Amino acid sequence: IGFTSSKTQYRRQIWWHKQHPVYCIESQSDHSGFARRDRSAHLGNWCNPQVAVLQNAKPPFWPTEIEHQSQVDQWAEWAKINIALSFTGPVFWRVIRTAAAEHNQPAIRAAVTALEHKLAIAEAQLGRNKFLAGNSFCLADVQFGHILYRYYDIEITRKALPNLARYYGALPKGGPIGTT
Repeated sequence: IGFTSSKTQYRRQIWWHKQHPVYCIESQSDHSGFARRDRSAHLGNWCNPQVAVLQNAKPPFWPTEIEHQSQVDQWAEWAKINIALSFTGPVFWRVIRTAAAEHNQPAIRAAVTALEHKLAIAEAQLGRNKFLAGNSFCLADVQFGHILYRYYDIEITRKALPNLARYYGALPKGGPIGTT
């Protein structure tokens, strides 16, 4: 049995997809706009073929109009770059993945303060809209909401952000997206 490095496997995947520009076959869909990658021959080179991918999503989860798609993209990217990166390492890992005796409380407080400065942008946006990119649950809310689950689930002191709290309470809980 031979083994290849992840770098070699990655290069093979990149080469393969340049040669075969087919990225996903819908095999199991819950009609949420997501599908699992099929382990068919053309996807055999993927390290994890069970990763959920966006496919055939319908409005309002993924709008048909380009100007609305750009709003969803903008807020999804904003959440990924500004919120996920400001929360996961600086706050979550310091609180959850570090032994309590080793918590650096000043660093955690400073990271939460920096994060909440960015969350104030969402607070203002959510004062105008029910959801992040408008008044319907969409892809941007998945990117943002999964971070908020951790934010509200860990023991930290939080600034009062009433629009954010209302929004978090309105996010679907469990089940296929759009059913709850």
